[in-house]
Amino acid sequence: MKLSHRARLAAVATGTAALVLALLFAGVFWISRRSDDVRAERELRATLELLTQEGSPALEFSELRSAHPLVSAALFGPGGAAGDQIGNLALKPVVGSLVDGTTLSIGKPWNGGSLVVGLDLRASRASSRNLGWVLTLLWLPLSVLVGTATWIAAQAVFRPLLRMTAQASAIEGADLGARLSTDDEAEFGAFARQLNAMLDRIQETIEREERFAVDAAHELRTPLALMQTRIETTLLKARTPQEYSDSHVELLHEVQRMARTIESLLRTARRTVSDAGPIDLAGALADILGPWRSRLEARGVSLLVQLPPEGLIVVIEPDELRIVVDNLLDNAARFTGQGGSVRVEAAAEGDQATVVVEDDGPGIPAGFSNEVFGRFVRVDDSRNRAWGGAGIGLAVCRQLLEARGGSIRVEPSDQGARLRVALPLVRAET
Repeated sequence: MKLSHRARLAAVATGTAALVLALLFAGVFWISRRSDDVRAERELRATLELLTQEGSPALEFSELRSAHPLVSAALFGPGGAAGDQIGNLALKPVVGSLVDGTTLSIGKPWNGGSLVVGLDLRASRASSRNLGWVLTLLWLPLSVLVGTATWIAAQAVFRPLLRMTAQASAIEGADLGARLSTDDEAEFGAFARQLNAMLDRIQETIEREERFAVDAAHELRTPLALMQTRIETTLLKARTPQEYSDSHVELLHEVQRMARTIESLLRTARRTVSDAGPIDLAGALADILGPWRSRLEARGVSLLVQLPPEGLIVVIEPDELRIVVDNLLDNAARFTGQGGSVRVEAAAEGDQATVVVEDDGPGIPAGFSNEVFGRFVRVDDSRNRAWGGAGIGLAVCRQLLEARGGSIRVEPSDQGARLRVALPLVRAET
């Protein structure tokens, strides 16, 4: 079974506390026992020094009984022969210190033999054992206490996360606007804000896809209805070959317009951008504008082009640039009357390359300077399907240009519409 983070944290804390307490208690026990031994050894050495001062140790034995009742002493002659002795311990002739079981003995040479003092360590050993038992009995409860405290603290720490989990569980799938509480100013508050930001992006994506579906249904409904009506009308009675041909031409026109609309919708819905290499803006514009000159002249509209002599190098797909320019020229051509002109000018402005398209039409009202770049936005009733527009062209232009780090905007103009396209300038070649 997989443990929760809280249980694992409590288990780690309990294990760590148990190890630390075991090492600490072992150290306390060893230091306590060592302190008793050092104290006993110090006492014996002081006693031995007292006995070996000027005078006979035998004369001091009587004083030793009253001053140090627990200390035993023995005087050994040459060869270890036993002499005077006091106390209950059976001491052995030794020079230096000796621990024999529970007896600590310290001796030094004296008058050809040795003088030995000893002390029974059983009392201090018993005290150390009692301390060891006390520490052992405290070890387990203290370890459990640390684990319990960690469990309670972890519960308090994770409470905001549990609250957010409950909030997330209560959010319905259709409730796109629901968000997690961000009252906690600590780490979980920042986490909740990041989750809310992610939910904002998800909501934006879903709403964009919903708008796309609605826009597509709205825009395709009319041509489909027209095609259905035309087909039903044609099938009401027998028609001449010319009438069938005319009907097919009309249906083909609607199909082509639907294809253009679908392609435009797909372009505005895409969020991926393919890699593009640098192109010469002036050269690419010259290729795009060539066919438009004859088209505009057929409508009685002149095309005035001003391109820089040097090359302006930008990064964009040629087809993307063609879509942008074609949309701008198509709008300009539809709203410029006979005898008017459409002007195209390219130049370098700082670190940008700009393309300005201006016409002699009715222009774009100031209140629509930003709205015209939305999908299915038309300034007035004259911009309708009779002119072939679906209201998506400028949205496509903005989408393509922004994907390449560029921009498009409406600029003030004394007459007609003036739109300015800008792309990052890689370099200007002379």
